[in-house]
Amino acid sequence: APPAGVVTVPAVQTIRMRALVTDVLHAAYAVQLVDLPRGRAAAYDADGTVHVRGGLHPGDTYTAVSQLHVPDVERLGEEMGSWEALAQVDIGQRYLSLPPSVPERVGQLTRELVAGAETPYAAARRIEAYLRDYPYRTDTPFTPPGRDFVDYFLFDLRAGYCVYFASAMVVMLRTVGIPARMVQGFILPIDGPGDYTVTDAH
Repeated sequence: APPAGVVTVPAVQTIRMRALVTDVLHAAYAVQLVDLPRGRAAAYDADGTVHVRGGLHPGDTYTAVSQLHVPDVERLGEEMGSWEALAQVDIGQRYLSLPPSVPERVGQLTRELVAGAETPYAAARRIEAYLRDYPYRTDTPFTPPGRDFVDYFLFDLRAGYCVYFASAMVVMLRTVGIPARMVQGFILPIDGPGDYTVTDAH
């Protein structure tokens, strides 16, 4: 069942692989049914990612039926609850742990951004708004040896692409005790049927 504050919209997707070789099935979350090429089998992990035994290769075509989760933003904020309610949730460390390489100034920046936020949801929106001010660039240099990826993005590069923004959001949320996990993917339009070409563009 979808979380409270979320409605679902069915979507049938037929995907033809053009160049990518992968064992991860690309389809909108949450995948309910999959029709794969002969000899392949689907396996779901704990987070809902679908892996394909035997892999997917250029020329392969498959069909996935998903239930798109469309949040009611206002209700979602309400369902997330207060800081006090969040503190009572026993989520363990899976979505709160941080690598030791994260410098203290990342947490300090985040605490400054969310100071006074009445709810965890409001805090998350502040972090999102802050990151949206960073320019989107794909011609970024490698992170220097010995530097933390997120710290380098936030304080030196101050520009990047999807991996940078998603990583920073997760790390920043976790520094203030808001559970978060890293997710990347493609946005599926929900305004009607159509043909879409997914490339390596971001």
